[in-house]
Amino acid sequence: MSTFSPLMMAAREGAREATEAALKEKARLAKLAKREERMKQKRIGLAVGLLAAGVAVGAAAALVMRRRRRSTWEEYDPSQALDTAMESTSRTLDKTANSLEKASDKAAEKMKGAGDKAGGMSRDTAEQTRSMANDLTDAPSPSKNGVRRS
Repeated sequence: MSTFSPLMMAAREGAREATEAALKEKARLAKLAKREERMKQKRIGLAVGLLAAGVAVGAAAALVMRRRRRSTWEEYDPSQALDTAMESTSRTLDKTANSLEKASDKAAEKMKGAGDKAGGMSRDTAEQTRSMANDLTDAPSPSKNGVRRS
């Protein structure tokens, strides 16, 4: 066994050194991965910040352009004329609606009166027709013999 002893010692020493080297490499890789992750976070933050800044600049530019265009076309703005036209049209429509309402009320009253009058006339006509029918049935009818049949 004494012959294997130096060999065993060398194997143990080699295994220990390999383990240490593997652990160092693993730690170095973990540190590298951590650094890369931080860089990714910084890049993402930078990209989001630049995007937000671009949106803000674009919105500000749009507002400025809108104001410039509005002042250019302000002299051609028909809103005042349209407002007065809308008001006068609204007043005219209100007057027309009131007139139509009054006219429909009058027409309804006249129709009711005409209906009552027509109902009275039809009752009178019906009574006259009945009395004439009674008179005709009560009158003697001419027959061949001159005798009246009842």
